[in-house]
Amino acid sequence: MSLVVTHSRQFHSDEIMAIMLLKKYYFEESPKIIRTRDEKLLNQYKKDENVFVIDVGFVHDAGLLNFDHHQQGFSQKWEDGTPLSSCGLIWKWLRSNKYLHQKMNDVMMDTIENEIIKKVDAQDNGCGVWQEGIMLSQFNRNHHDDKVIDGQFKRALATAFSIYENSFYHLKAKIRDRKDIFKAIKDSESKGYEHTVVFKSKLNDGVGVVADETKANWVIIPRTKNSWKIQAVPKNSRESFSQRNTPPKEWFGLNDKDLKRVSGINQLFFCHKNGFMLLFEGELKDAVLLTEGLLR
Repeated sequence: MSLVVTHSRQFHSDEIMAIMLLKKYYFEESPKIIRTRDEKLLNQYKKDENVFVIDVGFVHDAGLLNFDHHQQGFSQKWEDGTPLSSCGLIWKWLRSNKYLHQKMNDVMMDTIENEIIKKVDAQDNGCGVWQEGIMLSQFNRNHHDDKVIDGQFKRALATAFSIYENSFYHLKAKIRDRKDIFKAIKDSESKGYEHTVVFKSKLNDGVGVVADETKANWVIIPRTKNSWKIQAVPKNSRESFSQRNTPPKEWFGLNDKDLKRVSGINQLFFCHKNGFMLLFEGELKDAVLLTEGLLR
């Protein structure tokens, strides 16, 4: 029988995420989960090399599948200094034993470590915040009945799966898009554009990467056929609401006939009230003429 043991009563995001990772990448069938702090039971399970003991027991011994981090003398950290929790310990065990490699490459593993696992560990050790972990903690209840709390634990565990799978999807898309972003930068430079990067599609973090990697002022993104979004590039990716350049202030907040009249450009049909975005209908070459000329 597949068995995982963790502590009872109030639960935390690190053991929830650790168990979720085991269920996703290790167990072929859903394991039984026992939540207890009974010392006699824990001593029995800690000696059983077929039972995972997670976030309880005051022992870290991967050979015996004991993954606690609360004991005196435990000092394992990530390379950036973040202390490990049970989540990081399980992730490292899964990675070192090649259980993750059938599902993702090293780039994806490194991305998940930085964007999810280390943040879970940091929050559990009081040196960071993982926003999704706050939501998981809200499943806890101040209740005398362990059955009620165990029921909430199951709900939190199910939610952890959804959080992880959604994050995985978007992180994978981010990695894929990053290649397309640099290709768009290279293609735009090869065409002699000094102030503009043209994307072939909407790309996650595209504007932020352009901000950090180029001196461009504008990104052009397709909307529909012959319709384009012209977006101002921020000063850098950390100041996402800043703008290197803006349209004339008299354009701000105008659309359709008013914008066409004030700007003298019939292809423009919307300007955001803060000037960070324009909508343009016409040929791409004309949109580029606008960003390379009037808006430089």
